[in-house]
Amino acid sequence: MKIIIFGGGGVGESTAKLLIRHGHHVVIIDRDKEVCERLASDLPEADVLVGQATSPVVLKRAGISNADVFVAVTGSDEANVMSAILAKTMGVKKVIVRVKDPTYVEICKLLGLNEIVNPSESTAIRIDAKIRGLKLAEALEMIEKYIDIEEIAVDERCKYIYCSIEDVLRDLGPAYPILLVHNGKPKIPIDPYTKLEPGDTLLIARKRTKFLV
Repeated sequence: MKIIIFGGGGVGESTAKLLIRHGHHVVIIDRDKEVCERLASDLPEADVLVGQATSPVVLKRAGISNADVFVAVTGSDEANVMSAILAKTMGVKKVIVRVKDPTYVEICKLLGLNEIVNPSESTAIRIDAKIRGLKLAEALEMIEKYIDIEEIAVDERCKYIYCSIEDVLRDLGPAYPILLVHNGKPKIPIDPYTKLEPGDTLLIARKRTKFLV
């Protein structure tokens, strides 16, 4: 398998070593040039790339189009979640994301990113087990069965223009904001007092009243 790892710290490096021993093609992305130079020297079997995996350009350079697995294990929850969402939208079937903030955990679950590890679980062995474990498709089927993801595109005709996200949720009833796109960039976490402006897109999750069978 081809596996892209975002984060060349201790967890990322240990995971890469284990995966290489198992015969996988590993690509490591890290924003720190010195870290990448060290990894390239220590792990000549891996491809090492300097950059941020929150950028589609960097992911394309890493060969995201033919990657089987994407693993985000940097020290930043926001970078991990954003890169995982991007990798998933770019077609990677299995995405593993490291998060410690419970808010990000809920966001990941609502988006179908159910392969989650927290810092206490972030060992190479546990991540390797997740890579070879349950298929993400099974988790996605559960999400699709019980959760509706709704999109609110804000333009001049939208009733929620210049309303706060809190006002929108109060009007819609039980709902959870999962992603706000502002000026073409995703904003996570979401401040409920943020006012929606023309051109914004808000994604919310709502529990289905009638489950799919």
